[in-house]
Amino acid sequence: MEKSNYSQFIDVLKADGWVGDARGCFRKGEWSVIFDTSSCMELYTRANRRLFDVLVPTSMHTAWTMNLITHLFTADDHLQKVSKQLPKN
Repeated sequence: MEKSNYSQFIDVLKADGWVGDARGCFRKGEWSVIFDTSSCMELYTRANRRLFDVLVPTSMHTAWTMNLITHLFTADDHLQKVSKQLPKN
């Protein structure tokens, strides 16, 4: 029996160091991915409670989606760091 897209992507997350909890939320440092009830994942960080929604990939797009998620989190980390350095008005 072939694994579902969801199950395949869970395996990719775990192989990349993500840790899942009982609610189906996966964390890596301050980055979080939670699977909603449809075919989407919600990405968020401690500083940004709704960074982006990303579709659960087909097996053909798994690596591309993992790269996208990493890029989105890395870009947000950079924006959070830069915004802290801006003068407060």
